[in-house]
Amino acid sequence: MNMVIAALIAAFIYLWHQPTTISRLHRLRLNDDVTSNLALLDQLKHRLHRKSERDALSQRLIDALAALDAELRSGQPPNSALVRAADEPPLWPAALAAVRIGGDVGQALRVDAQSLPLLGHLAACWEVASHSGSAMSASVRQLLQSSRQNEELRATLEAELAGPRATAKILSGLPLIGLMLGIMLGADPVGWLVGTPIGWGCLVTGLLLTAIGATWSQRMVRGVERLL
Repeated sequence: MNMVIAALIAAFIYLWHQPTTISRLHRLRLNDDVTSNLALLDQLKHRLHRKSERDALSQRLIDALAALDAELRSGQPPNSALVRAADEPPLWPAALAAVRIGGDVGQALRVDAQSLPLLGHLAACWEVASHSGSAMSASVRQLLQSSRQNEELRATLEAELAGPRATAKILSGLPLIGLMLGIMLGADPVGWLVGTPIGWGCLVTGLLLTAIGATWSQRMVRGVERLL
């Protein structure tokens, strides 16, 4: 009986630390329709891979800005540099189309920025250089440096978040470890918890504090993740 109750407490703590997966499955509202479930699971898989795809796209964009900076410093005209640095598939297709037809490249870059917000800053650099006649190289170089710093900061924050996540899980599991140690030493902590009014009070209070602590830790981590 003691082991069963301890197992139930362990299951509670484990499920509490699966909020992302559980909440996603809840939002997806899986049903008995196999076809619908497969489609929803594909959607969940897409969400899980979104982060890695975003990271790869961010790196591609930084590499393209580095290529654009190199082309401008080598003396290439802005339009030619933009075409040569666009990568394949092009990261700024609307801007390339504007170059080919002689359109407004700055405005086209703002169209591309709808999918890649960083291109909005490149559009601003382009428009300032076009209106003032100043060279684009310095502003693109500054944008490149800023983008690299932001990417490094994001990677650092993600690495730093691994510690708080692991610490929260370990701390939440300590009560269960204490129960297991008590059982191994021959005591009956579970029997006391469920067999006396004080024990029930301690059990409910402990589970409540564990839930509050886990929720608090998760919200702090998610608050940082929103900055990434």
